[in-house]
Amino acid sequence: MTDQIVITEKTSQAQDVRAAVGGRYGAILPAEGHLFDLVEPEEVSADWKRWTAVLLRPDGLYGTKPATGGNKSSKLKAIRDALRGAKRVWLATDCDREGQLIGQEILEHYGYRGTVMRVIFTAQD
Repeated sequence: MTDQIVITEKTSQAQDVRAAVGGRYGAILPAEGHLFDLVEPEEVSADWKRWTAVLLRPDGLYGTKPATGGNKSSKLKAIRDALRGAKRVWLATDCDREGQLIGQEILEHYGYRGTVMRVIFTAQD
């Protein structure tokens, strides 16, 4: 098992990164867009099933849960398993706010505490 992994936002991006750098930075694992959803208020507390203004989603109050559909569960499992032994993660998602969030959600959900390196690129062609 490698102690480094690269997380990309999508499969095509993983293929491009793999073609460019091979396995030099560890296993290259694609996400599939957002792999997590916010938990619903009633999943946090049964008392919150009925909506009120108090339930507006304050930061830190709601956790995340794995999203469903497509190949999301298999991609999450591969990333989760790789994170267990990783000392360094190369975050190679799209270089925008959405890409940053996708990668950050993964790392936060699994409580990753190793080194994170952000890969910045302007084009994949």
